[in-house]
Amino acid sequence: MPAVRSLAIGFFLYSCFAVLNDTILESWRYRYATLWNLVGMLAYLESLLLWIWAVRKRQPEITLEPALLSQGVYQTLAPEINFRLKLLNEHLHQILCPEARRS
Repeated sequence: MPAVRSLAIGFFLYSCFAVLNDTILESWRYRYATLWNLVGMLAYLESLLLWIWAVRKRQPEITLEPALLSQGVYQTLAPEINFRLKLLNEHLHQILCPEARRS
């Protein structure tokens, strides 16, 4: 997945520059404001170009095949699941329709 790797690298570089900007170089902000804004803008544009380069081509679709259970497992579990769903339905019916019990 080279596109995902390039996107991750772009986010990493831009985040590193933002952290560097906010912590270390904040004290020098007034003396180097114009230069630092230019460098910050260039870092953002470089990351943006890296992201655009990463997604320039259509990526192959990833299809995951579902993992199906065997027929024997299904035949064993299905009656239990149906029984529990029936109990849940009866319980919800008692909660939502209390007047049905009284009559």
